[in-house]
Amino acid sequence: MKNSLLFFLPSDEYKRNKIKGFFSEALLLVILVNVILLISIQFSNKDFMKNEFFAFINIVIPAGYILIRYILSGIEYAAIFTSTDYSKENKRLVKNSFKFFVMFALLTLIFKGIPSDFKETAEIVGIALIAAMMLMLINWLSLKSSYKKNKNLC
Repeated sequence: MKNSLLFFLPSDEYKRNKIKGFFSEALLLVILVNVILLISIQFSNKDFMKNEFFAFINIVIPAGYILIRYILSGIEYAAIFTSTDYSKENKRLVKNSFKFFVMFALLTLIFKGIPSDFKETAEIVGIALIAAMMLMLINWLSLKSSYKKNKNLC
């Protein structure tokens, strides 16, 4: 019987096993957090923790944990061994982040319409800029971790 989750995982066996490990760790973390929350509910006011809070915790903790572990694991850029490759990939990341910024801003303009004042323009540009910077930071951290890991392997 084939696992349906494997369809979403990369074909590279090493990456696949690492990601499965991240999912397992995230599951254990969620179980631990839920046990702690259930115990704390017994000793505190039960009204302050609502179902939305538990749903939020059960979505954000595993998603955030898996994302952070994947970024810091250094498995994304397996072919970056030299400083030249690192520099080229860094430049490519900057270009891709700029493209993402432009596409994000254009899509926002399409869905929200042309801004009528400076505040709306700043809002569109600001959100697109923040999203592009977050994407750049995530990719840069992953690249740096991969380069460091690959450099130590040589």
